[in-house]
Amino acid sequence: MAEVRGSGWTKGKIDERGVKDAVMDDGNPNGFYLLKFNDTTLTPQFKPFPFGADANKGLRITLDPQLSQQPGGSLNRGTLSPDTKIVVNLFDGGERDKVFASIDDQPQTEMTYTVRTDPYLEKLHQQTPEGDESYNAPTRSAHIWEMPMPDNLAPGIHVISIKSEDEFGQTQNSALSFEILP
Repeated sequence: MAEVRGSGWTKGKIDERGVKDAVMDDGNPNGFYLLKFNDTTLTPQFKPFPFGADANKGLRITLDPQLSQQPGGSLNRGTLSPDTKIVVNLFDGGERDKVFASIDDQPQTEMTYTVRTDPYLEKLHQQTPEGDESYNAPTRSAHIWEMPMPDNLAPGIHVISIKSEDEFGQTQNSALSFEILP
């Protein structure tokens, strides 16, 4: 049996190849599984189908809420709300996996597994009018981890480093940089 993941391959923006984004309602990008066999042991690994910023990444890091934007500002530049969380969607992950976060090379902290909607998909859905390039409404995802953002971060550039380890011992790393304005 083979499985290919995607929102019916009919939703979302179209890339330069004519392929729809097809991000699923739970925030997983479209993709496929690489199945690794060692005698009778099977290790599955989800591989996102290359599209945009998530190409070849096994997770997505989002700030929720996003940084407050200045007119003409960029996505990762602004001011933090007091209740900002780091949110990680570990694509096709689950409660047996572990996700750790570090800000500015501080010690890693284990993030909290939670079931909620993916803020990245919430934003896509809100920003895209109904039509050929619209996204489905987000549903609760079972592969989300979150952690409160420290309330004492000084203005300047910061880096969130994420490390994950799935139930099969496979690890991956990713990072998100952002700038807090004075």
